[in-house]
Amino acid sequence: MNIVPLFLQSLAYQTPTLLVCLIACIVTILNWHLSPRASMFSIIGFGLALAICFLSPLTQSLVQYSFAHDSNAPHSLGSKLVGLAALWSALRAVSYGLIVAAIYAGRSEQRTVSTPPPVA
Repeated sequence: MNIVPLFLQSLAYQTPTLLVCLIACIVTILNWHLSPRASMFSIIGFGLALAICFLSPLTQSLVQYSFAHDSNAPHSLGSKLVGLAALWSALRAVSYGLIVAAIYAGRSEQRTVSTPPPVA
């Protein structure tokens, strides 16, 4: 079992998310001056999501590779992959939370009070 094709195949599934995160990071950097605080949350959130796009397939491939080459593996492949999936899910939730923080960071509360029209 060769790890490179396995990794590239797993990475291919991440392509849409990878592209969106990469573009979001570029847009955030180009517009940093408009809202530095929101940009900070955005770059960390999308950067984390971008890192997950690479790290998730890499670790999945490494676990599958090591399992295929270690007949004395103490744990089953399934439990390792489930544990990794839980880790990636938790990290992805953190990245979404940071992106939500970026949406609202630096906004000041502005309420417009509308008064009813005068009665004649």
